[in-house]
Amino acid sequence: MEAVGQLAGGIAHDFNNLLTGILGNLALVSLEMEKNPKSFSGEENLEFAIKAGERAAELVKQLLGFSRRSQMNLKACDSNHVLTEVRDILLATVDRRIKINLDLEPQPWKIMADLGLLSQVIINMAVNAKDAMPQGGNLYLRSENHKLDEDDAQSHAEALPGDYIRLTIEDDGEGIPLDVQKRIFEPFFTTKGQGKGTGLGLATSFGIIKQLGGWIEMDSTPGEGTRFEIFLPRSAAAEAQPSEEIEKKALIKPLERAMDKRETILIVDDEDVVRRVAQTLLVKLGYHVIEARDGLEAIELYEAHGDEIDLVLLDLTMPNLSGRETFSRLRADYPDVPVLICSGYLVDVNEFAEECSSVPNGFVQKPYHFEDMSDAVRRTLDGKQRAA
Repeated sequence: MEAVGQLAGGIAHDFNNLLTGILGNLALVSLEMEKNPKSFSGEENLEFAIKAGERAAELVKQLLGFSRRSQMNLKACDSNHVLTEVRDILLATVDRRIKINLDLEPQPWKIMADLGLLSQVIINMAVNAKDAMPQGGNLYLRSENHKLDEDDAQSHAEALPGDYIRLTIEDDGEGIPLDVQKRIFEPFFTTKGQGKGTGLGLATSFGIIKQLGGWIEMDSTPGEGTRFEIFLPRSAAAEAQPSEEIEKKALIKPLERAMDKRETILIVDDEDVVRRVAQTLLVKLGYHVIEARDGLEAIELYEAHGDEIDLVLLDLTMPNLSGRETFSRLRADYPDVPVLICSGYLVDVNEFAEECSSVPNGFVQKPYHFEDMSDAVRRTLDGKQRAA
């Protein structure tokens, strides 16, 4: 299990670096769009791309959380919002020959769920359905209030009597062969070609839904299609709360600019795309930026220009000298240097303090929203000025 946790953490770190590039460059486009709004026509595509990227980012956070054995982020959830958002994402990505049909319960019962993980389960099943319809077809997404009494519950292997939301993902594609149906929820089992599937999608989905107190049922006829049904228990606590839904917000909020003194920030990250996004954002905000590709280069630059540098923006996982080693050396020689950790890993403050004998001034989780980075930088620099 420790090896699995390390593997999950490594995958999540690399994926977060990619997501920082995706979300960051999309946000840069949206900043440019503000200058010439009349000539820009791809706003809807940008919104879908950012939304999909944010959902992927939430999935990675949960993967990191799993590697640390932390709990799901459960919130009151209206399943209709989840299905609608998944439909919108799919419309922007699947073959136009596939028609996506949405059939929603008019007044769905509320559930407690992790919005990002539930969305990922449905997207995973919808993508499998898409793959089963290479020539096109119909994909159905449905929600339905479903009450199980004692007799009904006996016909469902995992069920207890009660109220449930039933979410259905159905296609009229190729169907699943009978010999494969018995194994579809097995970890690492896949019928897809090399490099096209890990065999973890449905196994992970099964585990997620089970953690949420529900279960998954499947029915498939070769040549006629496949139907997955997800049952999730109605929650009295969720009924009493407003539903959590994907926020429909502007592409980017106004950002707080640097002070007139043009403060200097040293960015330390071995990923070129990550440095470029951070550098472009900070320059647009009015800061002067120096870049280092690893910890050793950062130490050299700080020794040469320390009097000019107001803040160090530091990644943790780098070659030659890790972020923690770089932080320890900087703090040993320059105790007052403000350091903001920007990493794809979740950071435990107590562990960090025990290992490095000090803690940084703040943390920013990759992939970040620009307003979060802007606020963190400004707070750290303002804290330095107050301390001075």
